[in-house]
Amino acid sequence: DMHMLPAGAPVHVTAGSGVNIDEFTHAPVENDENIAAGRIRFVLVSRLLISKGVRVFAEAARRIKQRHPHAEFHLVGPCDPNPNRVDESEVHQWVAEGTLKHHGMVKDVAALLQAMHVFVLPTWYREGVPHATLEALATGRPVITTNSVGARECVKLTAEGEKQREHGEMLMQGENGFLCQPQNVAAVKCAMEWYLAHPDHIAAQGRASRQLAAEVFDVRLVNDTIIRAMRLKSPPQEAVGLSSLVIPQSSSL
Repeated sequence: DMHMLPAGAPVHVTAGSGVNIDEFTHAPVENDENIAAGRIRFVLVSRLLISKGVRVFAEAARRIKQRHPHAEFHLVGPCDPNPNRVDESEVHQWVAEGTLKHHGMVKDVAALLQAMHVFVLPTWYREGVPHATLEALATGRPVITTNSVGARECVKLTAEGEKQREHGEMLMQGENGFLCQPQNVAAVKCAMEWYLAHPDHIAAQGRASRQLAAEVFDVRLVNDTIIRAMRLKSPPQEAVGLSSLVIPQSSSL
């Protein structure tokens, strides 16, 4: 669109860098006693950057805690030297006041996601497809994220959700979660409250997330797209070249 490439240059955009759905296995939450008791666990996995929506997550959690004290909010990720960072003192304050629990850097993210119920990433960072969100999809967790580049691909909107997006509404319904307007605390709060009011939908939306991961973001599918784009799967009589530009839309934290 910006005419940065020569006319006619072949370009292939992949579905992120993909996720290993065998490593991040589906962990169904049917008959989960914590969900039944209202102890729904919301988790954000990210570097602690303002534009990743960390403050938005914390403020939405603070508001919800006033009416739903049993809901849990988990923040996973390291502090960051980026000027866009959330200050460590802010995180300590959130923990001290009981708004959320901060886990810091976690090596076994797969196990942590299996202990959670809903994944949240209210980002307006110029994402690829965030890898943490892909991991949550593969684990079978509903996703609350934003109608922002890279992030929006991880929620499959319903017909009603598409209308909500067309009308510029702050919250858009998906088959496996919600899209929110970026930087909108009220939208994230509403999405979280929906799960608290409809806990019986968490398992079904989690299955839809897993299906999306398997059908679109499976790393084997993504790798196959890249290999074919680079003509590394060509028949013997064809010349093998690297004339295509492959753009994996991905990031980790």
